[in-house]
Amino acid sequence: LRYAEEHPNWINKERKLLIENIVLPTMRRNDVFFDEKTYQNCIRYCEKNYYPLFPYQKFIYAFAFMYKGDIPIFPKFLIMMGRGNGKDGFIVPLVNFFQTPLYGVKNYHIEIVANSEEQVKDTFKVAYDVVSEKKFKGKFSCTKELITNVATGSELKYNTSNAKTKDGKRPGCLVLNEL
Repeated sequence: LRYAEEHPNWINKERKLLIENIVLPTMRRNDVFFDEKTYQNCIRYCEKNYYPLFPYQKFIYAFAFMYKGDIPIFPKFLIMMGRGNGKDGFIVPLVNFFQTPLYGVKNYHIEIVANSEEQVKDTFKVAYDVVSEKKFKGKFSCTKELITNVATGSELKYNTSNAKTKDGKRPGCLVLNEL
């Protein structure tokens, strides 16, 4: 919000309307809690282990940390991006953070879904390449199909959009890589 205020010419009309009509009224509510500590932990984790985040990424990530009681205010959000705009770089750091003790939810399973196996494997590989580095030894158990945080038991896996492969699954977070 501070960035948008300091750089009004760099913020598009839709984002200004989102801030004015959704974000600010939500933040003024007495029954809404923004978990700033976990949000800041998320930003630090992502930037330390992946790369510096763009302001728009930080802005959108904040929506995942707004609650009414223990229920997310924004359980679903849609981000429209053109091809080559960094979709995997947006998705993977956030969902990988959700697996960690810094997020604080045990067995928080995440599934990334895409239209083709090749596409979803490319997204999964971004996370795999990071957590299979030496600095994560002992923190994650990794295979080419499943990444598990050892401390939380939270799993990250991928799937295709084939309806036959969705039987009875209950992930805490479901990312549709492409609609």
